[in-house]
Amino acid sequence: MSKKLKQNMLLVTYAILLFLAVYNWRTVSGVIGMLIGLLMPFFCGFVIAYLVNGPYLFFQNKVYARLCRKKEKRRKLAHILALLSAYFVIALIITVIFWIVIPQLILSVDQLGKNLTGYMESLEDFLNKLIADWGLSETVASQAQRFWEELTKNSERIGQLINTVSPHLINFTKGLTTGIYNWVIGIIVSVYMMASKEKLIRQFKKLVTALVPDRYLDKVMEVGHVSNDMFGKFIIGRIIDSAIVLGLCFICMNIFQMPYALLISVIVGVTNVIPIFGPFIGGVPSAFILLVVDPVKGLWFILFIIVLQQIDGNIIGPKVVGNSIGLSGIWVMLGVIVGGGLFGVLGMLIGVPLLAVIYIIGGDWVNRRLQKKRQKSCVQEKDVQESVCEDSHG
Repeated sequence: MSKKLKQNMLLVTYAILLFLAVYNWRTVSGVIGMLIGLLMPFFCGFVIAYLVNGPYLFFQNKVYARLCRKKEKRRKLAHILALLSAYFVIALIITVIFWIVIPQLILSVDQLGKNLTGYMESLEDFLNKLIADWGLSETVASQAQRFWEELTKNSERIGQLINTVSPHLINFTKGLTTGIYNWVIGIIVSVYMMASKEKLIRQFKKLVTALVPDRYLDKVMEVGHVSNDMFGKFIIGRIIDSAIVLGLCFICMNIFQMPYALLISVIVGVTNVIPIFGPFIGGVPSAFILLVVDPVKGLWFILFIIVLQQIDGNIIGPKVVGNSIGLSGIWVMLGVIVGGGLFGVLGMLIGVPLLAVIYIIGGDWVNRRLQKKRQKSCVQEKDVQESVCEDSHG
């Protein structure tokens, strides 16, 4: 059987399988969903192991570096100590969040809910005073009053809305329980992954070498190295940067005596992980909360958050994340928009490093193509010059 015939048969087989998959897409999607559900603890474990790998490398290369240079037994001891230290740091952070931050957040949300009626009345008085002081026309005042009455009327329907969505709480509880189970099992899986990290990497390289043709092997390995480098630097850098922004926001809000400092700082810090649009995503609801509680401080908060994001974008971000991504602002925005459109919030986070990988690999390919064209052009120019010299001597 000729090589061309085999290729044609494979192409026809792939086409038939693709047609059957599209025709029975509901069944195929159900099977895919079931497989994803079964493998989700391993995906969670991989994510946890990837995040733990940063502290692990720090302890191994910086803290226990001397042990790594000694005998094989001491190298294993350094590996175990670095692994334990990394998980201890992560566990300490999670403990602080659950025992200190989350109870305060729950308390803040509870107080906000209990005092919401009083805040709305204070905001109404403030708006009425503002209309009177500025001498606004009766038309504007009536329109504002009508808008406020409509807003109040809609707020009274919140109870009805809660009764309507209450049946969905069972599904939410079920999803929450499944999520907790996946992440708990994921922690155990990540421990096994990190414990046998080097062995897993060797096995993965063997698998890639066996499956990928030799002419593409170097390129596939290069893509893997670049992807690991880009995602690691970007995600860890964004987490550190957001933690700094959260701390600065909390400190400054306490200095200026703004209410709900911890709740708003957490919102601002968590959403700051998303490049470009993160500050707006977290700043808008935070400003709304403060405008309802205290309109004057809400306006000051808007000014403060603009200054804070400028400091983060021009000073903190470049220092923490650095220029490791190598993308200009327009490419970062493209990665966030496309990633968010395809995969939601997660896509907004991973879209930038993924686009950076494509940008680097594509840039190398373009440079090689240009270099080949220049070499070809130089050879052609050299041939023309040699032919001209031969004609002149002739």
